[in-house]
Amino acid sequence: MAALHLALLKEQTGVIKANLAFDPQDLNNQLDSVKEKRTELGKETERLRSEQEIVERKWTSNQSRCAS
Repeated sequence: MAALHLALLKEQTGVIKANLAFDPQDLNNQLDSVKEKRTELGKETERLRSEQEIVERKWTSNQSRCAS
């Protein structure tokens, strides 16, 4: 019975170790991917702000012409 208990304990310990194991390179790759996506989103945000400013200027200009 003690041998069975020891075998189960070893198996559980192995599972725990496997769950705690991680690949630092994989984490670095994931971090790089997140940074790239963040940069892309920042560029897209800036492009949309610029586009919004253009639309707002056109809208204001049209409002002025309609009021005249």
